[in-house]
Amino acid sequence: MVCGGAPRNSFVLASRGEFIDALRTCGRLKVSDQKPYWVMEEMPVPRVMADMLLLPTGDVVIINGAALGTAGWEYGRDPVTKPVIYRPSENPNRRFSVMAGSQRPRLYHSAAVLVPDGRVLVGGSNPHVYYNSTDVEYPTDLSLEAFSPPYMSVKYEPVRPRIVSVKEVFGYGSSFPLRSPCPSSCL
Repeated sequence: MVCGGAPRNSFVLASRGEFIDALRTCGRLKVSDQKPYWVMEEMPVPRVMADMLLLPTGDVVIINGAALGTAGWEYGRDPVTKPVIYRPSENPNRRFSVMAGSQRPRLYHSAAVLVPDGRVLVGGSNPHVYYNSTDVEYPTDLSLEAFSPPYMSVKYEPVRPRIVSVKEVFGYGSSFPLRSPCPSSCL
């Protein structure tokens, strides 16, 4: 899956001070198919310099980035602070959901990583050649914050799996026991 990006000539235009819309497109390709083909969709907002992570639910979070310009020092504008969840199992017109936004713009050189408890750790943003934290529109930001995907909601607490201890090492394709956090009546 590939989402967003910068249209042709965005870098040249941004270097001249003209920041054009990023792309809204998302393309999915099932590479294991006999004859793979791209399935194209559109995100609710344009986005360049995004981070994408596969979540434990099989959904994808698209987070960070900008709506205008391109990747490169000083070449992104209009930070996209609202993450988007893409649910491939939903009907096409219901696959994208816009989540609550962050207060921090995270542009060039931002990052996101899935942590063991299911949250997404989001950090950084250095849209400048040097670490510049003053007198710029989007200062360098070395902070970290956690994004909690919808499955972290309190309403899913009774059924959310938890790693309580690790006593064995499991290899790829091996089986291991699971215990439900609640009786079948709460499902």
